[in-house]
Amino acid sequence: MMKILYIDGDETSFFVAKKYFTLCGIHPYWRQSLTGSDALTYLQSSREMPDLILLDPALPDIYPGEIFHALDILLVFGKTTVCILTTFLGDELDQLGTGYLIFKKFSKPFQKHYINELVSYSNRCRLENKM
Repeated sequence: MMKILYIDGDETSFFVAKKYFTLCGIHPYWRQSLTGSDALTYLQSSREMPDLILLDPALPDIYPGEIFHALDILLVFGKTTVCILTTFLGDELDQLGTGYLIFKKFSKPFQKHYINELVSYSNRCRLENKM
């Protein structure tokens, strides 16, 4: 079963993403973190990495640069698919996650057509990591 960590202070966005996955017939295990510190605590204590992390770096408790640096220290990049989902636009969006292994940057609100790309890439990475 696919495991998704959804890091976003916006509960409505989480609800929309879950709904679209369900409508597409995909029923992953979800873990929601409303703050960066909650997400980092979960990742530090977890025995296995999620298959996919959907991250809005505009968190209430941690600056975007801090969350990327913390995920890097935890060796998350390269072990799991990390995607940015945010309301930042233009240059702000282009700068997010620079220097880190980010699969894709999506703008909010979450769209149903994001799912096929996310799931196929995440599955491909999961297979490559098992080899």
